[in-house]
Amino acid sequence: MFGDRTIAADFVFEGGNLAFDRIGSRTRVFIGYNDVRLTIENHARQGHEMSVDDVRGLVSEDFGGAEVVVVGRQQQSPLLFHLDQAFTLLDGQVAVVNRIVGPASPEQRQLQATESQLKALGYRRLPSSTRAGRRRRLPGSTNAVPFVDAATGRRRSSSRSSGR
Repeated sequence: MFGDRTIAADFVFEGGNLAFDRIGSRTRVFIGYNDVRLTIENHARQGHEMSVDDVRGLVSEDFGGAEVVVVGRQQQSPLLFHLDQAFTLLDGQVAVVNRIVGPASPEQRQLQATESQLKALGYRRLPSSTRAGRRRRLPGSTNAVPFVDAATGRRRSSSRSSGR
């Protein structure tokens, strides 16, 4: 997506808590709330006061003016600490979204809020449902990296949870 460029980030992030998409010719960056909160705390330790909008601006600038979507408004669950546990983006504004079926839980509410954000942005959502009792194994359902195989030119997906 960025060619051979190296991006020097002035914000805190974990790889699974950033997601990228192309909307026409523009880049859209999704960042999970935990990373925004950590960036604010890190800058505060250095004597700089920051808001969520300030962090959004840093991320946008680091990625060439990209649109930045902060996913969530509160700390992410310890069981859903990365965006790639909640959704995977595919071509054409399609997202595979993780859903928990069963009794209400903080994780279920977090996933529903994330899916609502994707819907508001115009994404078609394809559900991948997990029963509530399997919450501790959530990373496997959407934790994948879609890519184009350089050798074959075909679209593929590699599951990060299985190491493939």
